[in-house]
Amino acid sequence: MSNYTFHPEDLAKWLRECDIDDSKADLLWNRMKQFYDSVQEPKKQKWDYSLTCEDDDVEGVYGPFKGYALVGKTSIGSRRNIGKFSTLSEAVRIGRDVEDCVGITKGVNGYDLRSREELVPVKKEFYKEHVKSWTFNNKKLEELIK
Repeated sequence: MSNYTFHPEDLAKWLRECDIDDSKADLLWNRMKQFYDSVQEPKKQKWDYSLTCEDDDVEGVYGPFKGYALVGKTSIGSRRNIGKFSTLSEAVRIGRDVEDCVGITKGVNGYDLRSREELVPVKKEFYKEHVKSWTFNNKKLEELIK
């Protein structure tokens, strides 16, 4: 897809400036409108997440380790719906397929995929109650704190 954005108003202006008969202008306009409608990117979904939300029940992860965060971003980064998710189940589903993902941390902005089996304690009092981590490997808290 082109880096340029097509604006119907620009095409209409261009058609008025060109010496094109009305029947061809209408045909061109209709084809361009169909093309424009077909290549528009889908609208972004509203991000529906709160740090205080309830975690969904998910099998195959161990935890939660309340008040601890796993460290390290995975190779896919932390953009919304790519490396950061609004539900635990979605994060686990995607995280299982990411080679360097060892677990998930629920933080201020969503459920993040994490790359290192290292837990660090949360320092701020409010967040201690809400930040949690889950791992794909069955390890005890003591084994994960570095």
